[in-house]
Amino acid sequence: MAGTLLPNTEQVVTAWLKSVGFSKVGATLPEDVSQWATDGFLQVTPVGGTPGLYVPIARPVVQLDFWAANTNSAKAPKQRANQYAEQVRQACYQLLNVGVSLVLPDPYKPARIMTAYFLSEPRPIPDPNASYAHYQCDLQVNWTF
Repeated sequence: MAGTLLPNTEQVVTAWLKSVGFSKVGATLPEDVSQWATDGFLQVTPVGGTPGLYVPIARPVVQLDFWAANTNSAKAPKQRANQYAEQVRQACYQLLNVGVSLVLPDPYKPARIMTAYFLSEPRPIPDPNASYAHYQCDLQVNWTF
């Protein structure tokens, strides 16, 4: 039954972020920092939006959390976490990254990202773990299946 289930926003945004070059993306930050310390982690959380009234289009707002860690130091790699956010912002401006079809894992139907853009500037979030850096912003995505 390949391609029979409808995708959700978390799946679509995760697939899009992976398609623009981020390998460590998901809804939950892994507890084992060694799994993401080298490449960072992008956390995806749908927080709102307005679906299309007459057309099957989703227009969610997604909170993106950008994580970076220093496993050998207590100094947080703030510039690296911020750089992940800026790389996603630049991906939004690249025409080859919008209007693209995304193949999702079976049994989900493919989805199409039509637009993606930041609604807020990346903001630093203080973290009690001194070796973690955390930035956050809101992303608006328009997608359909």
